[in-house]
This record gives sequence, structure tokens and C-alpha cells, in this order.
Amino acid sequence: MAVQTRALLDLARRQHGVAARRQLVAAGWTRGAIEQALASGRLHALHRGVYAVGRPELSDRGLWLGAVLACGPSAVLSHRSAAALWELRPWPARLVEVTCTHGARRSRVIAHRSVVGLDERTVFDRVPVTAVPRTLLDLSEVVPAYELDRAIHQAYRLRRFDPAAVGDCIAAHPSRYGAARLRRALSEDPPGAERTRSFLEVRMLSLCRRHGLPQPHVNVQIEGRERDFYWPAHDLVVEVDGRREHLTPLAFETDRERDIELSDAGYTTRRFTYRQITERPDWVVARLRAALDRG
Repeated sequence: MAVQTRALLDLARRQHGVAARRQLVAAGWTRGAIEQALASGRLHALHRGVYAVGRPELSDRGLWLGAVLACGPSAVLSHRSAAALWELRPWPARLVEVTCTHGARRSRVIAHRSVVGLDERTVFDRVPVTAVPRTLLDLSEVVPAYELDRAIHQAYRLRRFDPAAVGDCIAAHPSRYGAARLRRALSEDPPGAERTRSFLEVRMLSLCRRHGLPQPHVNVQIEGRERDFYWPAHDLVVEVDGRREHLTPLAFETDRERDIELSDAGYTTRRFTYRQITERPDWVVARLRAALDRG
């Protein structure tokens, strides 16, 4: 029993505090030993055939891996839960999304039935999960467009976005509804996008193109500093503020100093936030159009 207990604890350390019945049986546990561990509180039932080891409380990763183990060997974390594991979006809900080819229903688990190819799955932080391209494809079917944009932006920022791999994933699933949505989200890269430094800057350029606004110069030096966008015929400078990069007290002060410097030099300045660009694009376009008309 001591050997089995050590094996259980070692398994739990490797698996964020969870273990599957099939893994315990493979390690030599009998049905009686498992029942005794449940009765004594060394194991806590999480799903049918999956247990939390030592205590019932689990981290997000423990909950995610437990759901994957409960849905069978082919299962992987997917959709919104996979996006949370990849740090592309928050995970506020306690429902776990898993994709598997078959398996019984589980409480607190949304099981999507689909085949996930070997090139579309991986293991991240010891959790089987859809690779980022497949995660974005799945996500495009269950979240609004602005949330998909956020996830793509996060993938860019975290250097987890591979355009070629995403394109291959879309091509492998041409009939899926999400393929068209994801293709549309990625097809708006306008002239100048190659000079951008973030997905948010690409979205700003796309707004200009879609609404017939003049295309600005991108990331150019003006008054000794690099500015995000510049319309020289209108002396208009626009800066875009990502949610994290511009929220620190120092960044806030620096941004305002730059705006004052430009205003003193005779430039019109506008500053737009991530939320405004992704969730209120019509308002942003109206403000841009008004500034260009006055210039």
C-alpha cells in the first residue's frame, strides 16, 4: 500500500492533483483499494472514473485535465477552455470544454464531438489541448467577433500566432462555420500591416480601409519619437493603447507627455483604446473622420 500511495502522490504531482481510475489500475490499485481511498478522503470523486487527490479543491489546470481524462484517451481541452490555457482569453465559467471522438456525458463538461488531427493537438503544461490554430478555429464558432479579435491579438502578443499554421488549419476544415469567420478576421490586413507591431495596429489600419479613410504612415518618427499612425496631409497623429502596455502609471504619464509635445508642435492628436477599436469601431471611425476633415 505504501508503494501504491507514493505512486498516487507522484501521479498527482505530475497531473495538477488529479488521477484517472484507469491510471490507478495500471499502477496496481484494486477496486477495493480505490474504494477505501475514497472513503478515507485520500481520493475525491471529480468525474466518473476521475479523482482529485488529497483534497477536492483544484486549480484551473486540475479542473481542465480532470475533464480531459474523464472524456477518454482521445480527448483534448478545446474552445474557450483551451483559449484560457493558452492565455488568449479569461476563463470565468466553471464549465470545461473538451473535444473527443466519443465518450459519455459528464457534468460540468461541454463535450464537442470531432476528430482532432495529430497536427492539431499538443500538450501544454501537462494538459492535452488543441494547438493554437485549432483553438482559434474552434473559438471562432462560440464567441462574438470582437472576442475572436482579442484572442488573435493575444496570440500575436504572446508570439503564439503562426499565420501559415492557421491558414493550414482553415484549409483542412473548409466547410466549418468557424473557418469563414476566422478567415474573415485574418483577411483584413491592409497595406502597411507588415510595419505594424501589434494586432491592434492592424485592426486600426483595417478600419481605415473598410471605411474609405486615407491610409496613414505607420510607426514613423515625429518630433523625436515613434508614433503609431501619421497622416502628413492633415498633421494628424493617432496612438493606439493596448490594455496592458499603457495601463501602468509610468506609461500613462509618458503617453500624456507625448500628446502635449505633439500639440505644442502643431499636430492634432487622437488616442484610442483597445476596447474602443474592437468594440466601438463606428465611434472610432467617426472621430477619425472628423479629425481628418478639420485637418
